[in-house]
Amino acid sequence: MGDSLNKKMVSWYRATCFGRPIGPWRKSVRTAREDLIAEGLGSHDEYGCFFVTVPGGMDRQSEWMPYDEAVALTTSVKRGHTAHHSESLPIANLDRSMRLVRRPRN
Repeated sequence: MGDSLNKKMVSWYRATCFGRPIGPWRKSVRTAREDLIAEGLGSHDEYGCFFVTVPGGMDRQSEWMPYDEAVALTTSVKRGHTAHHSESLPIANLDRSMRLVRRPRN
């Protein structure tokens, strides 16, 4: 039991289109969202909510890591950018912060 206290859950994110990767695995959801925006598959509304445009999506992979390694990984991600409004959401609420929007066909 003591060993589980020395571990922390770490997640990686990857932008997808039709279920296929369109970007590398990212340490933060913010950079994976930027991949979606760059491909025209994501945007923020006037209230700051992030929307994924169909056929876009996001994969998430999580694993337990030793606490010291996980903290070092998380710290290196947070130092690289200023916090975005939606990044203050806990990981458990991540799926609820993303909404699917149908893209009109031309």
